[in-house]
Amino acid sequence: MPQRRIRAVLRDRLRLGRMITNQRLAPLLEQYDWAVERLLARLTGPTSNSGDDVEVKVPALTDAEYLWEPVDDCWSVRRRVDGPGTGAAKLIGAGDWGRDAAPQSPWPPLVTTIAWRLDHLTETLTGRADHLGGDHSFDRARY
Repeated sequence: MPQRRIRAVLRDRLRLGRMITNQRLAPLLEQYDWAVERLLARLTGPTSNSGDDVEVKVPALTDAEYLWEPVDDCWSVRRRVDGPGTGAAKLIGAGDWGRDAAPQSPWPPLVTTIAWRLDHLTETLTGRADHLGGDHSFDRARY
């Protein structure tokens, strides 16, 4: 998945503020959106706030780094044409790419790639935001 596409997908999936209408959550969503922008800057560069208001150069993570498997049989995000990885029964998500999954979570938990974790996190947060204050249109099959 090209770097620009990854950043666009992450930004769209991580930005929850426009889905929520409950005003009590507004301050939390502002904090969340700030954290998302900071995370995206750290992941994609070219600079990021170091925490003490100093901009430092941060090279963008490459596709290889997002998909790096530190051990054999990692769960990851894969092209549909390649099928699910070892131990996975299916690929979750819509489009040409999907995230490894199984009907039941394996025990012990498998090692996952950065791409898998980010996709899992954004799907979970998007689904929760839609359930709590959205229009209840979230569908895992179309995500």
